[in-house]
Amino acid sequence: MFKFKYGNLANILTAILALSPIANACISHGGASLRRRADNHELTRLHGRRILAAPSTKVAVTNVQVFDGTHITGPSTVIIDGEYIAAVIPFGKTPVSGAQIIDGQGGVLLPGLIDNHCHPGSLDDLINLISYGVTTAIGMACLSYDMCNALKNQTGLTSFITTGIAAIAPGSQHAMLFDTPIEDTISSPAQAPQFVANVFGNHSAFLKMVAEEGGPSQDTLNALVQCTHNAGHVSTTHATTIATYNQAIMSLTDSIQHTPQDGVITTDMAQKLLQQKQFVTPTLNVMQYILDVPGTPANYSFSNAAQSVSIIYKAGVPILVGTDSFVDPDNALLRVPFGSSIHTELEYLVQAGLQPVDALRGATCLGAKLHSLPDRGSIKPGFRADLLLVGGNPLTNISNTRDIKRVWVGGLEYKGNLE
Repeated sequence: MFKFKYGNLANILTAILALSPIANACISHGGASLRRRADNHELTRLHGRRILAAPSTKVAVTNVQVFDGTHITGPSTVIIDGEYIAAVIPFGKTPVSGAQIIDGQGGVLLPGLIDNHCHPGSLDDLINLISYGVTTAIGMACLSYDMCNALKNQTGLTSFITTGIAAIAPGSQHAMLFDTPIEDTISSPAQAPQFVANVFGNHSAFLKMVAEEGGPSQDTLNALVQCTHNAGHVSTTHATTIATYNQAIMSLTDSIQHTPQDGVITTDMAQKLLQQKQFVTPTLNVMQYILDVPGTPANYSFSNAAQSVSIIYKAGVPILVGTDSFVDPDNALLRVPFGSSIHTELEYLVQAGLQPVDALRGATCLGAKLHSLPDRGSIKPGFRADLLLVGGNPLTNISNTRDIKRVWVGGLEYKGNLE
């Protein structure tokens, strides 16, 4: 679970605002004092969950419209066999003999949602995610490898895929705010090979870097990306200002987290993103949350972030849906909620100019493709049975993703607390 260095909300927010590049997002990065404590209680809960098997009988979800990645199809039946989708057939055709029949009542069946940027740190976080239809969570900072490994492969709950410890510079804003041990920082390009080897040696899915005032330097960011690519892996970079966005673009990182709040990116920047096949996860949800705090620098605005999203989208750069959700267990006020925030993010992206279909793709098939998850994100035979049934059509009103009727993950229907 997260543990912040500062003792109360006022001190935390004061510290964040004093270090203005951090004020935009990702409060949840850091080192020793911020790391999720591998606390015995939480690890015991995670390791001690009863093991749930995928259903042995087939399930036929009938009378549903299916989102196929571009359109909502006509009435269909989706057949689940164990963890996977066995078939998608026209509604009215006789389903598999002996299958359990579930009437979808004309609702829309979506692939389970992917939160492409969040920070779960407990069993409760996974439960909140799955209850809102998030079947895959991409963790953007592993603060305890013991905890991250325990969060993985929790049957019947949200799949957890994560980066390792983020690459930050000693003396940087993130390092100071979170009292990061120097051995967990990087100060020169020469350290990049060992840093990258350590991240992927701990079963991380990709490398996370933080571009900010105070480092890492451009040369160090470049070296981290190059070492990551040489090892056959991918990188992503936190950037929340125009200057750090340019650093991230120049580094050839595979993706960028957030959008600037101190200005609007230029069309030339967006074209470079496109030409270099980089993608962006804007996290407008958390950027609005931070900007609601009194004392935010005057040149920071949600409008800057939203306009940047519009420019990126019009340029054809892929956009993913991520929330930057996190929870401070010691302070109920300092949190961006898990699960519900993805629906807010979808709404913000549509308000910023995305077509609902493209916003939805960013939380389903496109997220799966760009994060190299070929077994999910679409409703097709052979794919994981990660499914979200909603009552209305999100292509006509994106807020219909909130009208949740049923959720399945790996073929198991979520029906409440699975501890």
